[in-house]
Amino acid sequence: MSDPKTRKKALKTIVSCFGVDSIALQGESKDEIEVIGEGMDDAVTITKSLRKNVGHAEIVSLGPVD
Repeated sequence: MSDPKTRKKALKTIVSCFGVDSIALQGESKDEIEVIGEGMDDAVTITKSLRKNVGHAEIVSLGPVD
C-alpha cells in the first residue's frame, strides 16, 4: 500500500466488515493494518474482501486481544 488512495480504499473495505471496533496503520511505511473487534467476521473473510477490492493482502498475525 504505497499510495494514499490504496490505503483509503483498504480502510473503507475493512470498516464495512461486521464487528470491527478499530483499525490502525502499523509498520515503518504504514503498510500493515491492525484490526481489532469482537464478534467480527473471521480473518479469512476480511482478507478475501481486501484481495478483491485492493489487491495483495496477507495475515501477519492472529490472536486474542488481552
